[in-house]
Amino acid sequence: MRPQPFTATTRTLAWLIGVLVILGSSIVVLAQERKTLPPAHSVLPHSTVDVSTLPLLPHRTGPGTGSTEIRPFRVPDPARLRQWKEHLERSPSAVPPAPGFVEDRKR
Repeated sequence: MRPQPFTATTRTLAWLIGVLVILGSSIVVLAQERKTLPPAHSVLPHSTVDVSTLPLLPHRTGPGTGSTEIRPFRVPDPARLRQWKEHLERSPSAVPPAPGFVEDRKR
């Protein structure tokens, strides 16, 4: 019996393993040198709190409790808006044009 020649799948798998070995070894060479971290900062005993000794919060406080009224930051004022629009129509130069603005000359 003759040995079977390598199939395309076997060749591809061997090629991938070879590439991973080469890349893996080059990554170790390019890695940064190791540095030792400073010792951990310890917390002083007087700054720790036993949570079970804290007073209980009153019932129904905190986020997500009760109904929430959503109000806009500004209350719309139709009369003031109309005045502002009339002012702009009378004197368009009140607001400077944006850079690159092309004036409409059809009017």
